[in-house]
Amino acid sequence: MKAETSKRGSEILASVAEDIKLQLQNVDSQIQRDIGKFTSLGKSKRKRLETRFQEQQERLKLIQDKFKEEINQHLQDSRSTLDDLEAYQIELKGNAEKQSMIADIFFSIPEPFFVSFYFLTSRWPTFKLDQIIQLIVSLVDTSQPPDE
Repeated sequence: MKAETSKRGSEILASVAEDIKLQLQNVDSQIQRDIGKFTSLGKSKRKRLETRFQEQQERLKLIQDKFKEEINQHLQDSRSTLDDLEAYQIELKGNAEKQSMIADIFFSIPEPFFVSFYFLTSRWPTFKLDQIIQLIVSLVDTSQPPDE
C-alpha cells in the first residue's frame, strides 16, 4: 500500500508537474506575444510620431520659406523706396541750386534792367519762365558784373 501510495503520489506529482510545465509554457508564449504586441505598438506609434514630426517639419519649412520671401520682398521695397528718396533728394538739390542761381542772377542785375524786365513781362505775359531766365542771363552777360 505504501508503494501504491508512493506510486500514486509520484503519478500525481508528475501530472501536476506536467500541468505546471504546460501552464508555464502558455504563460511564456503569452509573454512573448505581449512583448511582440508592445514592440509592434511601439514601432507603429514611433512611426506615427516620426510621420507627424516630418509633416510638422515640412510645414515649418514652408513657413520659413514664406517668411524669407516676405523679408526679401520687404527689403526690395525698402531699397526701391530708398532709391526713390535718393533720386528725389538729388532732384531737390538740383532745384535748390537752380533757385540759388536764379536768385544770384536776379540780384546781380543792375537796376536799369529791372525796368526793362518789368516792361517785357508786362507787355508779353506769355513768356515762359525759362525764356525770361534766358533773357535775364543774356542781359546779365552783356552787362558789367556788380561791385562786391
